[in-house]
Amino acid sequence: MVKGRKRHWTEIARPISQAGFVVYVLIAALLHNTSEVETPSLHTLCPFGAVETAWTLLTTGKFISKIHQSSVILGLGLLVSALVVGGAFCGWICPLGALHDFTSWVRRKLRISEVQVPATADRILRYGRYVVLILIIYMSASTLKLWFGNYDPYHLLFGLGFIFEFNLAEQGIGYLITIGVVVGSLFIPRLWCRYLCPLGGLLSLIQRISPIKMRRTAPGAAPPSYRCALTVA
Repeated sequence: MVKGRKRHWTEIARPISQAGFVVYVLIAALLHNTSEVETPSLHTLCPFGAVETAWTLLTTGKFISKIHQSSVILGLGLLVSALVVGGAFCGWICPLGALHDFTSWVRRKLRISEVQVPATADRILRYGRYVVLILIIYMSASTLKLWFGNYDPYHLLFGLGFIFEFNLAEQGIGYLITIGVVVGSLFIPRLWCRYLCPLGGLLSLIQRISPIKMRRTAPGAAPPSYRCALTVA
């Protein structure tokens, strides 16, 4: 933040929102792993589950394993919000988005030099989100299982499985990916969001067809990632 500039209300509200959802998710994961009665897993609280089970649900009327109808409801809600407010979910709700903002804060505090990805490489790497999205949809439909669960940084980190049910044999690659994402984000801001997040790729496609567009304000008014104006296309 520029010294002397009055903080925009979103610069206060957004971290509070992120922290609230992170705490909620961690409490849900803790209860799921420790409660004697059955409680929802993080899979039932993730809107991306709707994408993973969509083909199976449409063709067979059934869900893939570990996915509940709550994921579909959340997915439909996310679809509506993406059409109206773009990628607000990523910046205000998603725990991984909050983690990336935290690592960016750590980078600034430790004065770690940010890696500048060349524009051409950045443009190409951003297609990685679509590759991951297509792969997940195909594997979920062909295996009828939550295939991405063993590789998903969100689930592996916030699901607390590394504490309660650590499984190196099945999730070893996923843990390596998670560590790479966390460490890499100390050098490349929002590494996962920019280049690998399948949900981010889907939201960017939805924004392309949305009649409502997000327009950034001029530099100096407020950080572009916080303050946007809505315009009807």
